[in-house]
This record gives sequence, structure tokens and C-alpha cells, in this order.
Amino acid sequence: MKKIVALIGAGVLAITLTACGSSAIEASVGSDKVTVSDVTTSVNNILAERKKVDTTGMNLPTGDALALNELNFHLIAYLLADTAAQNGVTITPAEIAARRASIVSQVGTEKNLPKALVGANIASADFPMYLRTILYDEGAVVARFGFVPKLLPDYKGLRGDTSDNIIGIAGIGEKTGTELISTF
Repeated sequence: MKKIVALIGAGVLAITLTACGSSAIEASVGSDKVTVSDVTTSVNNILAERKKVDTTGMNLPTGDALALNELNFHLIAYLLADTAAQNGVTITPAEIAARRASIVSQVGTEKNLPKALVGANIASADFPMYLRTILYDEGAVVARFGFVPKLLPDYKGLRGDTSDNIIGIAGIGEKTGTELISTF
């Protein structure tokens, strides 16, 4: 987790440094670059897709807030992909298809997907990147802890977590906590 935070910090620094030295703002993450054009394309796609669905009752960001959300999304997606590659985490097309099917199932039908994406501020063109980002995040947790992310609260409850003021159980550290979660 500390490594991911450090990478995000480095990404923000890269944006700042690149912005100071160039009129075309871009951030580099590994060999990938997030450009103003990338962010603008995502924002324009989201705005176009909002016109196709009923957004009544949705609290949707606009203007700078939307652009910042999209910049953050692209940076995090590239940072997680780069971190995953460094840690040997790979995502298969079958995993992406399964996750997509799971999300379609959650929203009801394929027909409901566009409205759900609008509500989540995800451009349909960015949906595959979103799916990979989720899977890379889950893969990083499995690579680090040996179990799926939904078990992290149980792990923290056993081991404790000072950053979240969770005391934990005396005598259970990282190794024992991981063994208990993985076994049970």
C-alpha cells in the first residue's frame, strides 16, 4: 500500500514537473503518458453519453471537477498497471470478460450499462481500462496478502491497523493474520 501511495505521489510530481516544462501537460507512468488530449477525450465522451440517458437525480461533476476526476482515473489506471507489471500481476481477457459480465449482472442488463457508466462517470470507451484497473488492484492485494480484497477488513480486525485505529488481537501479526484469513 505504501508503494502505491508513493507511486501516486510520484505521478502527481511528474504532472507538476511536466506542466512546468511544457505547454502540453502530460504525465508519464512507465512508458505510458496521460495527456490533456486523453483527459479531454474522456470528458467529451462522458458529456456526450450523459445526453443519451436520463440523469435525473444523479449528482454528476462538471467542468474542472469532471476533468480532475478523469485525470485521476487515468493516472491511477496507469500507476496500477505499472505496479502490476513490476509485481508480475497479469490480467487475462477472460478475467476482463468475467468482470464485465459481473457488472452487467449487477446493473440488471446490458441495456442498463450506459446509464450505470454515466452515473459512475466512466466513458464507455474507458470501460475496458476501468475493468483492468479493478482487476490490477485486486491482483495487487492478492499478490501482497495472499487473499482477495473483500477479506481485508477481517485481516485488519485480526492484526490491527494503527492508521484506522483498529486494535486487533494481541499476538496476531501479519504472518498469523494472513494464515488465518487464507485458511478460514
